[in-house]
Amino acid sequence: MIFRKLLVVCALTATLLPAVPVTPSFANPVKVEASLLSKGKGTQDFTGGGLTYGTVSRGGSLLVRDISGDLSKTVAGTVGRKMKDGSMMYVVTSKSTTFKLSGKKYEVTLKGNSTLNGIGVYGKAHFRGAGTYQLSGDAVLPWDGQVDLGRPNGKHE
Repeated sequence: MIFRKLLVVCALTATLLPAVPVTPSFANPVKVEASLLSKGKGTQDFTGGGLTYGTVSRGGSLLVRDISGDLSKTVAGTVGRKMKDGSMMYVVTSKSTTFKLSGKKYEVTLKGNSTLNGIGVYGKAHFRGAGTYQLSGDAVLPWDGQVDLGRPNGKHE
């Protein structure tokens, strides 16, 4: 009997209370970073921080350099080669490779057919070639050079 009453109360509460968005921007508008969706053929450079992930197709490459020393990195489907400047170069010889990077400040360069996605990212991105990008849910735009993703506190330079 108590469960029926509880069920009725829960159903009424869910129906009568308006839905409140619980997004990072709602939770703390001063500390919002950008989301990034980018896909195309050419070169995609990202310098900044946050979480990035994506894919690079066969014949492409992925170059990763940890600037702040805290990079968490996962690259699947290929073996990396350490470069003289300390960065890691991954040349994709299989069908594709996937990656996930997270840190305060790092650089990643994708060459070839690739997808670059970011959550809570800040810094700068630069796109050359044929592709599109979308920043924080805004309109989809063609690749056209440098894009400011803001600083860690959500402010644009």
